Amino acid sequence: MLYFIVMVMSLLFKENEIDNIVNEFQPLFWALAQNEACHCLGRVPEGTLSQNRDQNTGTENCYNNVIPKNTLAIGQGAKPSHTDLETFENRIQSILVDPGPQFLQNIQALAETIVFCRDRKRGCGQRDEAYQMLFIWYKYFPDWALRLFGRFVYEGVGTWADVKYLCGYLASIRCEDSFVSTCVENFTNSLIDRMNTQIVSDRLQWDLAIADYLEKRDVIFSEGIDVSLLGGLPKRPRALETISIAVKWVPRESSKYRWLFEKMVLRWGRKYHPNYFVKLDGGDKENYPDIWSHQKRVLNKLSMMYRKMVASLSKEIIYDLKNT
Repeated sequence: MLYFIVMVMSLLFKENEIDNIVNEFQPLFWALAQNEACHCLGRVPEGTLSQNRDQNTGTENCYNNVIPKNTLAIGQGAKPSHTDLETFENRIQSILVDPGPQFLQNIQALAETIVFCRDRKRGCGQRDEAYQMLFIWYKYFPDWALRLFGRFVYEGVGTWADVKYLCGYLASIRCEDSFVSTCVENFTNSLIDRMNTQIVSDRLQWDLAIADYLEKRDVIFSEGIDVSLLGGLPKRPRALETISIAVKWVPRESSKYRWLFEKMVLRWGRKYHPNYFVKLDGGDKENYPDIWSHQKRVLNKLSMMYRKMVASLSKEIIYDLKNT
């Protein structure tokens, strides 16, 4: 069986990619050999996701080959029910237990269904249902689920608002199962880190764009260059053309997502300002008997820094929106 799957993969991927792909699939291959694939958390390599979604019918037909027609009302304007979502998860397990000759095609079709369900323009636009399906996917393929979410925010399938609302959905999950709780925590942290990384990247990109703009102006004025020969002064960069609008969807402290804002601040602080956590992590109770009070001061300081960063970028985006 393993040899057969590798042969199928050899037909789908380039020769120099086979070794990497086999290594990625190694946990799944081992589980297949032990006939325990339904308990295996697989890692699916990047590149197996289909990019051919120019037509809705392509995804629908591909999906209907995996799930019997009308089992899940995807692409028909109806919302998946709880039973449909259970069927979705059962289908994942059945494909893992008995891969068959169409293993990669079938598992890829299920992944594309999640994107199709969320797609605002070419799909169903069912946000909440897509979140539920994506979390189910994360329990089996965490890396692949994060790549799928990347398509939400980078390819126009969804928006950066999905970070806030998906984290809200994850927070609503109540389960005593430690595995599910761990998945919720890890998935939430990964989403927060992705948004924080984007905001920091936007901040750096905007600073570089403004610095370049100011430098060009200084050169013109300091050297007395005739502006008419240049066709006018350099134009100030526009935020909407330079950075993303991720900051627009950062939770506000005064909203019901205050808990998410504080979590974003703390994870941003630990990654980009770890010096603030040295004393907290060290647990120096002798010099800092009131650790809670110190932690609150750290949170307040980081929150102020985070707010300034977000507010400065938001100001530029709002300015562009008003003058578009």
